[in-house]
Amino acid sequence: MKTAFIKFFFPVLLVLIGFAGPAFGQQGLRVYISVDMEGVAGVTTSDQVTAGGLDYQMARMWMTQEANAAIQGALDAGATHVLVNDSHGGMRNILAHELNPAARLITGTPKPLGMMQGIDETFDAAIF
Repeated sequence: MKTAFIKFFFPVLLVLIGFAGPAFGQQGLRVYISVDMEGVAGVTTSDQVTAGGLDYQMARMWMTQEANAAIQGALDAGATHVLVNDSHGGMRNILAHELNPAARLITGTPKPLGMMQGIDETFDAAIF
């Protein structure tokens, strides 16, 4: 039920936000996505979120797949610019070669704004 709700209402929300953006002189819908590994579907243990952990590589794949799902949802809702920030640990977890090429990726450290690196007032929506 929760997944169906999110799949239906998330694109609707982004579309509504997208209509507001051009009205304020902005061009296109700009979406910011900050991805942390805790909270990714399937991640249940600290071993999965720790570099060198037994299932860490699997969790990186899941994180990348969830980022791609959010990117696709944003694009389907009309996004013209998607920025993804890898926000977990050393911030080098998303598999860049597997990320949807329609998005830009901020990865690595240092990041003065950490989980919010790259966001500014030009974005119409933020996804965490």
